Amino acid sequence: TDSTVHAKGQVIHFDTPLSLEEWQWINALNTMLPDDIVIRQVEKKTEEFHARYGVEKKEYRYRVLLSKTADVFRRNYVYQYPYPLEINSIRKAIPYFIGTHDFTSFCSAKTDKKDKVRTIYEIELIEQNDEIIFRFVGNGFLYNMVRIIVGTLLSVGQGKLDPDSIPEILAKQNRQFAGKMAPGHGLYLWEVNYNN
Repeated sequence: TDSTVHAKGQVIHFDTPLSLEEWQWINALNTMLPDDIVIRQVEKKTEEFHARYGVEKKEYRYRVLLSKTADVFRRNYVYQYPYPLEINSIRKAIPYFIGTHDFTSFCSAKTDKKDKVRTIYEIELIEQNDEIIFRFVGNGFLYNMVRIIVGTLLSVGQGKLDPDSIPEILAKQNRQFAGKMAPGHGLYLWEVNYNN
């Protein structure tokens, strides 16, 4: 993941000639990692398994703290947003993102992907105490795509963009029409699911 972005469900794979028990792998790998990275589970897979190319769907979550004052204990884990939001406007805009679309308007110009068509299966807005959490499930996401969608939805919530403008922004396939990109520290790779 990018700097400041979190991963609860990151999956990696590697080939090895060694044959260790799962708990031995966990202990051995964790002794070599920095304190903010932890191996929680190890599974033996077939040679065909690939952590990047065998993905069926991914889930990301983005946490927004709705507060005028910063929370020093959560400052690295949520995006503190001090402005009032019209949550119903955000909820009205969300369905426009669901489905298969060209997300050129919602990805970084730095993306190395030529094909910018992705499918979003679900977007959920969860209100939880002083936070809103955006939950995204899709077949894949472009570079900065979730952060740009969140920034756009926050612009909708502030009244800077009309909820019904989302289809037009998608159709323009131009990054300059979408909202600002939300910062990385509110983003979490939550779960990765595989075909087999």
